[in-house]
Amino acid sequence: MRVNVYSLILTITLIMVSITPLILCAIEYNWDIHRILSPVFKPPKIDFSIRFKGLGFENGNIMIYLTLRNRGEVPLNITGLEGEILVLGSVVLGNISIPKPVYVDVGESRELKLLLNLRREALIEIVKSILGGSIELKAEVKAIVEVEIYGVKARVPLKYEFELPLHLGL
Repeated sequence: MRVNVYSLILTITLIMVSITPLILCAIEYNWDIHRILSPVFKPPKIDFSIRFKGLGFENGNIMIYLTLRNRGEVPLNITGLEGEILVLGSVVLGNISIPKPVYVDVGESRELKLLLNLRREALIEIVKSILGGSIELKAEVKAIVEVEIYGVKARVPLKYEFELPLHLGL
């Protein structure tokens, strides 16, 4: 008869050990079975800031130097950029691109070089502004940035405004 009592106690203990976590889980999720069985995914934060650093020349090309700071939770790999820079509200200064990919780890800053292919029509407007006494122009970058995050490629629109100096410090 003792074997049956031990078996009964062991069976009740196993049932309690098996069912108690399920009951506690159901109480935690307000008895919503769908919420219990559905995985919860919180996408990582993707955030960066851009700051105008300056203008310059490299290998006979006009370069715009920006500082890119990764404020997100995942590293960024900028693999491409195509767009244009507008000045005076609607005058296209030229097309921009990046000469090589830029990798920015979480919390780091990197220099982002933009290669500027200047348009002749824009030169006329810049000369008019200089002759009018302006020392800088309000510029706006409108571009599509190709980003790779953990092997996933995405095309993201970029819009950034900055003051473009009309002197190069030469």
